[in-house]
Amino acid sequence: MSINFRIYAEREIFIPSVNKSDTQQESFHYWQTPTKASYQIIESDNPIQAYKDWVLSNARDEQEDVYDDPFDDVPSGTKTVNYGKEHVVQLDKWISEVESDGYVIKYEVW
Repeated sequence: MSINFRIYAEREIFIPSVNKSDTQQESFHYWQTPTKASYQIIESDNPIQAYKDWVLSNARDEQEDVYDDPFDDVPSGTKTVNYGKEHVVQLDKWISEVESDGYVIKYEVW
């Protein structure tokens, strides 16, 4: 079984109708990390940056076929994609959005 590095955001909320406090969580769709990498990430001085570095070290530019019409059998061309770079951009955007909504970024191995 693999232990993964998990990134999530948490904030305290108050529900006036029941006069009660609660905790809200939002999770980021993180990549699965090998157990060894998960522990290296969580033990680093900056786990979020260590996670990004791990993602980028495991991602490569790839050529992907492009189709003008989804029913075509023959691609009209190719484009270069790097899913690791895209993932890091999505992570940065998610962090910015949840922090602006009052969440605190947290992480753990599990």
